Amino acid sequence: MKIHLKTNRNGTIKFYGITQDPETHSYMMVLDYAKDGNLREYLKINFNNINWEQKLKNLFRLSYRLMNIHELDIVHQDFHPGYILSSDFRDSIQVSGFGLSKLIGVNPNNPEKKNIVGVLPYIDPEVLSGDEEYTKAADVYSFGIIAYEMVTGFPPYLDIPHDNDLALKISNGLRPKIPFHTPKINYKLNYEVLGRSSYI
Repeated sequence: MKIHLKTNRNGTIKFYGITQDPETHSYMMVLDYAKDGNLREYLKINFNNINWEQKLKNLFRLSYRLMNIHELDIVHQDFHPGYILSSDFRDSIQVSGFGLSKLIGVNPNNPEKKNIVGVLPYIDPEVLSGDEEYTKAADVYSFGIIAYEMVTGFPPYLDIPHDNDLALKISNGLRPKIPFHTPKINYKLNYEVLGRSSYI
């Protein structure tokens, strides 16, 4: 909740507060309603109607949102299309899903910081291999995988079971194949971001 409050008005889904279910007494966060849902579901339905100009605009908006989050010294740690929301993807993008996020420099000796969390295809291979903890650079790698999905319309490693074998292959260099018809500027972005995330 602290991170949600910190990121309000920085391109993240607006956080209003918390409420309690009167029957279960469970607490829930109250967020803006995103009419278009999440990016994964939006691409499933609308991908064939999205031109290259719109794809590049959305990539720019998403990169700007991530930059704003990083400027607050927050590492998302679970950056994937299920947490990218919008009321209208033609006009805006918001980031959500800060349950696993961390503030840089807070509780540096917490052993949980070494746990691998997130959705497998979007996790930085340097994190998967245990060589690095989650950093801003790991979020940038996740952005590269999301960019691949926005360009192709397909989730990464669609026909491969998401298991330990895939984790090992990603750690050893497996990456989604970028289609030949991808514009040069987008191809270069994906190639550099997915090649090695620790350039930051």
